[in-house]
This record gives sequence, structure tokens and C-alpha cells, in this order.
Amino acid sequence: MSSNYYHYPVWVRLWHLVNAILCILLIITGLMIFLHDPVAGTADVAAGGSRLHNVSGIILTVSYLGFFAGNLFTENGKHYRTRLRGSFSRFLKQVRHYLYGQFRGEEAPFPVDSERKFNPVQKGTYAGVMYLVVPFLIITGTLMMHSDPADGLSSGFDIYAVLDILHIVLAVIVTLFLLVHLFISITGRHLMSIVSGWSRSGQAGG
Repeated sequence: MSSNYYHYPVWVRLWHLVNAILCILLIITGLMIFLHDPVAGTADVAAGGSRLHNVSGIILTVSYLGFFAGNLFTENGKHYRTRLRGSFSRFLKQVRHYLYGQFRGEEAPFPVDSERKFNPVQKGTYAGVMYLVVPFLIITGTLMMHSDPADGLSSGFDIYAVLDILHIVLAVIVTLFLLVHLFISITGRHLMSIVSGWSRSGQAGG
């Protein structure tokens, strides 16, 4: 028998809202910078996009530090911890459900309940993005803000170009993650949970 339970505290829901706005701004302004063509005379647009990109990145950094502290000092952090023993087999079991089982009407092997917010695939993906990809995205962005593109030319090693490539690759990974995350949230009917904070036991862990 399914029952409702409070699963998303207010700070997590507010963090999601702030992050959604910031990520949209960062993607749009990032594309403006990436697609900037000096010959087309769009220098003012690129400069404006760059300033907004930097400000959004700084706010996102503060937001991320809040997320990290929240997971460190509240119960929400337990959802990102996992037992290494058997983790790979649990991961494969959930992948099989995504690719095969759900289309045959099979029950989710790791349904959401009051103690489990994420299934093994979600947990591994979210932890990897939030604790590995995002920190490196912030670090490369910060270094680029304090680097001159011409600094490395005289030494023969263009560190700015390396940081730029890494930053773009990491940004693409985060963008793809956000798109998949949104798709799963919509198809799995989880959007109302993050709005209200309440989830239903037995609901598939998207």
C-alpha cells in the first residue's frame, strides 16, 4: 500500500529553483560566448553575455557550496552515500529495468521510499556530477576568469585554451545531465514532488 511522505525539504526545493534559473542563464550566455564571431560586429553582445555568465557562475558557486554544506550537515546527505559492495550489480539491475523491464510492466527494482530518494543509477550519476563534474566546472571557470588568453602565448603553452576546452566539455556533460534529469522527472511524474516536497512510497525512482 502506497503512502505519502515528506521527502524534499524547503532548502532542497529552493536550491533546485535557483540552480534551474542559473543553469539556463549559463547555457544561454555560454552559447553566446562560444558562437561569438568578432567579424560580425557582435563584440558588445559577447561582452554582455560574458559578464552575465561570470556573475551567474559566481552565484552558482555560492549555491553549490550551500548544497555541499546542506548535504554535510543534514539528513539529505545520506542519499548520496552508497555501499561499494554489490554496487555494480545493483547498477546493472537498474539499467536492465530502464532498458527492458519497465516496458514489460515489471516493478522497479529500487522504488522510491522514505529511506531511498535515488535508485542506483541516479545515485551514481548524481554523485558523479555533483561531486566531480560540477567542482571541476567551477574550478576551470574561476581560473578562466582570472586568466588572460594571451598569457601563455609567449611560453608556447596556451593554458587558457586548455581550460576553455575542459570547461566546454564539462559544460556539455552537465547540460546533457540536466536534459536527461528533466526528461526522467517529467516521464516519471516527479515534478510535483520537488514542488510540494511530498513523494509517494512505491513510486519508481525515475
